[in-house]
Amino acid sequence: MNRLIFVVVTTLLALSQMAYAQQCIADRYSELPLFDSSQIVIQHDLSYGSANHFLTGVEVDLQYNIYYPDPEIDTLSLRPLVVLTHGGSFMAGNKDDMNYQCMELARRGFVAVSVGYRLGWGCGGADFLQICLFCGGLSGDLRRAVYCAVQDHRAAMRHLLDNATVYKIDPQWIFTGGESAGSITTMLSQYWTQADADAFIPNFSSTAGGLDSSGNSSTSTYEVRGMLNTCGAVNSTAVVQDNPLPTIHFHDEADCVVPFGCAPVMHCLCTSFFSVCGSSVIHSTLNNLGVCSELHIVPGSINHCSYPVNSRIQKSACFMKRLMCGICTSLSNTDVYAATQCSPLTSTETGYAGCTYADAINYDPQATFDDGSCTFNTVLPCPADFNTDHVVNVADLLLFLGMMGCTW
Repeated sequence: MNRLIFVVVTTLLALSQMAYAQQCIADRYSELPLFDSSQIVIQHDLSYGSANHFLTGVEVDLQYNIYYPDPEIDTLSLRPLVVLTHGGSFMAGNKDDMNYQCMELARRGFVAVSVGYRLGWGCGGADFLQICLFCGGLSGDLRRAVYCAVQDHRAAMRHLLDNATVYKIDPQWIFTGGESAGSITTMLSQYWTQADADAFIPNFSSTAGGLDSSGNSSTSTYEVRGMLNTCGAVNSTAVVQDNPLPTIHFHDEADCVVPFGCAPVMHCLCTSFFSVCGSSVIHSTLNNLGVCSELHIVPGSINHCSYPVNSRIQKSACFMKRLMCGICTSLSNTDVYAATQCSPLTSTETGYAGCTYADAINYDPQATFDDGSCTFNTVLPCPADFNTDHVVNVADLLLFLGMMGCTW
């Protein structure tokens, strides 16, 4: 059963039409790849700085992987940047975890980066149950690990802007995203002020340094235009208020690790760690602030980050393209395989608005971008409802008998 609930209001972003025109390009940044994987330049283990680990004091070499279309094949002068951050409870995982997503986004025309960051907070748990059983007393160190991850993310962003010319990055169009801990890092990196960070872990900045005084000495500034949130959260919706950003979210409805609503992390197993507010609450907050937000839900699922990756890539690419074309529609979707289309979109001036979801009642194959008008048949057909009036009564019986050649 298809279950999409569209928010009625469509938000047009207050950005210049010139900025739109630069990256609002037909067949690029869409649900469909534009380049073959053999046409993508791949560079791994590029250093963006170093920082000491807060527990061990050991200096950590900070690195990222980068993917982008071969400049000898792709002649576009500037490309939008997408920076992704892996998950792993701030103690596991690595930047290679996001390589597939980076490749697929690069194939669609983006410069895509997977960031590595300092990991570890003294917990040796091999799974979430062990983390709850043996590491509940380390909540403060988990907070410190979050702070350091945000420092590293911001250092990577500065370094990428230092090298924007090298990688042909368009500084007008920068997006960030991640999974789980990586998504928490990404959103806090954009939303936290130093005061917010100090409130989260008091007195730590006096030894670890400020949010922007670690990793490297770059002073480059940047503006993020939108975020890709996969099963992430923020420590408080208050941090969203001052600089709300258009966001696309993917989340399991009953996620036990990072809550869909507001609860402690790993709340199904323990309440030892800090509380966060997940995708559903962030989505509502953004909508209340008049900022567009897409919420894609795995209904009823207690799993963590189970939204199909290829569906995420397609929806995320189209979300970013619509932003670059000057339109963003708020919606809430519980059909994980609902298709989307944005490849023909070239601008809001020449584009044709309509319903782009193929399984909607009013699907319009000519529409170049979605306007939030889709409606879906949310009632499963009943085999006994022969006259399709959504009521089973004697009229259906008479019709059935007539179909069978019987009369009263």
